[in-house]
Amino acid sequence: MRYGFRWWMALGLLGGAAAAEPLYAPGGRDYLGPELRASVEALKAEVAQGAPTTMNNLDARLGVLWPWSNAIAAQGGNLPVELPRVVSQGRQLNLRRQYAMVVIPSINGFVRELQIKEENPEAIGTVMANASGPWPVRSLVSFEQTYTIGEMPMQPGGGVMVATEIVARIAPLQRDDPKAKNFISIHCSNPAAAWEPATERILGMHGSIFDVTGVPSYKLKGPALVKGDTITIVYGDQSGGGPGLELQTTQVHGAMFPLYVDLEAKGNFLSPRWPTYTIIGGPAARVTAFAPSVLAPGERFDLKVRTEDFNFNRASAGVPAYEITLNGEKISSLAPGQDGVGVVKDLALAAPGVYRYEVISQDGKIRALSNPILVAENPPYRVFWGDTHAHTNLAEGQGDIEGFYAYAREDARLDFVCLSEHDIWMDDGEWAAMSKAVRAHNDEGNFVTYLAYEWSAIVEAGGHHNVYFRTPEDRRRVPIQDTPGLWDLFRGLERLYPPGDVMIIPHAHIPGDWRLAHPRLEPLVEMVSMHGTFEWFADYYLRNGHMIGFVGATDDHSGRPGYSGGFIAGPLQHFGGLAAVLAPEKRSTTIFDAMKNRLAYATSGQRTLLDLRLNGKPMGQRLDYAAQRKIEGRVMGTAPIDTVDVVKNGRVLTTTHYLEKTRAPEGWLQVGLYSPSDDLIRDAPRGDRIWLGTIDIEGAELVSAETIGLGNYEGEWVKRDETDPKRILFRMSSRGAEKRMLLHLRGVSDTTHLKMHTEPTDEEGVTFPRTYVPAKKIPVVDFDFEFKGFNGGELTRSIQAGRYTDAVTLRWVDPQGALDQPISFTDPEPAADGDYYYLRVTQLDGRMAWSSPWWVGGIPVR
Repeated sequence: MRYGFRWWMALGLLGGAAAAEPLYAPGGRDYLGPELRASVEALKAEVAQGAPTTMNNLDARLGVLWPWSNAIAAQGGNLPVELPRVVSQGRQLNLRRQYAMVVIPSINGFVRELQIKEENPEAIGTVMANASGPWPVRSLVSFEQTYTIGEMPMQPGGGVMVATEIVARIAPLQRDDPKAKNFISIHCSNPAAAWEPATERILGMHGSIFDVTGVPSYKLKGPALVKGDTITIVYGDQSGGGPGLELQTTQVHGAMFPLYVDLEAKGNFLSPRWPTYTIIGGPAARVTAFAPSVLAPGERFDLKVRTEDFNFNRASAGVPAYEITLNGEKISSLAPGQDGVGVVKDLALAAPGVYRYEVISQDGKIRALSNPILVAENPPYRVFWGDTHAHTNLAEGQGDIEGFYAYAREDARLDFVCLSEHDIWMDDGEWAAMSKAVRAHNDEGNFVTYLAYEWSAIVEAGGHHNVYFRTPEDRRRVPIQDTPGLWDLFRGLERLYPPGDVMIIPHAHIPGDWRLAHPRLEPLVEMVSMHGTFEWFADYYLRNGHMIGFVGATDDHSGRPGYSGGFIAGPLQHFGGLAAVLAPEKRSTTIFDAMKNRLAYATSGQRTLLDLRLNGKPMGQRLDYAAQRKIEGRVMGTAPIDTVDVVKNGRVLTTTHYLEKTRAPEGWLQVGLYSPSDDLIRDAPRGDRIWLGTIDIEGAELVSAETIGLGNYEGEWVKRDETDPKRILFRMSSRGAEKRMLLHLRGVSDTTHLKMHTEPTDEEGVTFPRTYVPAKKIPVVDFDFEFKGFNGGELTRSIQAGRYTDAVTLRWVDPQGALDQPISFTDPEPAADGDYYYLRVTQLDGRMAWSSPWWVGGIPVR
């Protein structure tokens, strides 16, 4: 288990003499049964005698190590963070035997660490910090972590390893230049100690999950260090003129700087418990307003206003005063302050219709519309917003459990949330803590929490699947360590639970196996997340005959469920998705039932409302056969509605363009950059295509250029060249959806040209392992778009990138188009039994929403 001190104290697992009691003393206290104890003692004896772990004894040793480690964790013990992963990979050697080179060398070290922690809790010592924040994102700080030697001395040749959390995305720690950022230094209370800089190669959550990587370490030269001696690591040491350690760009509660110790000089780095830190947002840059999506006339509600910094964090400074208006009339105000979250209480809307509040700062520089609010008489359902998939530092993410739920409720303003931690890194103690936290934070009618985990198999074994339980009491998980294949997971859950009490949602980043969906357990598919957009993934399930609905999720790894912008690079570059659930009330059972019944839809992070029916039935349902099929309703956006596609049996049947304009001397040109994310075969999906280059406008005036709909302002931008007013500099990342910029042009004519140049780049964020279609080098591209004859519609240029076809598309658009659009579509084609339909909605800003499908006729789920 890997919590900071605050959370452990809250659980009551530390403190006093009881915490120092050994878990096992021969002839005395023992937390294991006789059979497991005998196996553990035999394993410890083998390792102590130097017997190596081999392919021949690996299964037997894992069979002891896994229950032993879980028994320690259940007692509040602190496991090596990579132990659950190694057990999982060791049990999948029949699928990917190359894991043997990572698994086998780890086993004996884990056995030794568990032995030490079992027999003497005071052996390894403690790590404390001299400061813990809160610090603003991207600030330069200097702080110390001090390791105090416990009852086990540090022998000469031992030392410390100075790691970081991989999702922190901070620049590497360095020891070469004391005047530069991120300089670290080491100091010891024993003046006779000397330290030799070294580098340790590690794989996992504090190095890299994709490949073995090097992290800084120090080897002890001189006398052994004994109980009470201290070793201090200074992070961002400023004594040599350096500016400090530059912090990450994302807020987090419970950040860590892991410090490992090798006490026996055998290269076996042990893990003490680590202190935690709080990183908060920066100065105000934008605002977001949240309101309930569906209300009855006169129903009372609150409007939540969140001021944000440049990177979508809650602002910690410069929060302005706001006016709140409705249809241009002021209805309330908020005073300035330093808390980035404000609430306008006790509002009501009397008449049916669609409403949006506008929040405007006193100086007019920061403003935003709220999500659309549909007021209807006797609404048959409400639309509740949730995140079904997000992480903390219980796995390879960041942040603690308390911060996770606080963010979901106060920052993202979710109606429901699921902490679905990777079971590849999970032990039984963590599962118990997650279950306890779900019960503590669930607030029926206000904020719903579900017990969940992510079954994290490699692609060949079935891919990643999130597992959810209707209630958190006494729920046993079926972990990857015990179920190396997807059918093993299905069978294990069926043995333990009625099908109505458990649900599985596969996701596309390490894709679930669309050939093997379980009809009673798997009602939904995650098609969009911070990894990108994967509509093809959902379509593969549909084409294989599975009756599934759609949801989005963040898959955030920084303790920011439901509302999280991306990182500059890596596999989490996009704004996270959301799940919309159609249910009559905000209660755990009704929301769970709605998801099981596919009464849900997906968005790419915005709260677009879809009020749709096919032949009078809501989405996600199978209708009786009918020759006539009519889809009716309306879509209500957070930006002007650009297009609505009707998809039938996996192909676009019709597209309605709402913002399309004909060319005029002055107008708005939308430039779209698209790359598919399909895996092409049974593999991990394609990575992000990075678009880096310039646009030159010839024969017209470039009035302005702006980005629209971006969720990653660190890694994506559109800006004018300071030296050339007709040149645009841009960097964007696309993965399965179009990224867009909007150009305001004046003096447009047939002689106008748009010339685009892109630099060579590498695909980023490629999932490991990508076996059959490796990441591509993106070549230089030069396009000359001639406007002669381009009076409307689309002007597209295609680019071949290996087997993929990427595209640049120009469109004349009206950026002031309608936010709401009625839908009325009748299928003109001959009807077939079992046809399925869904709607895809794209806004001006490129953000998207997908209804769950309807099926007409065909065979029901059995």
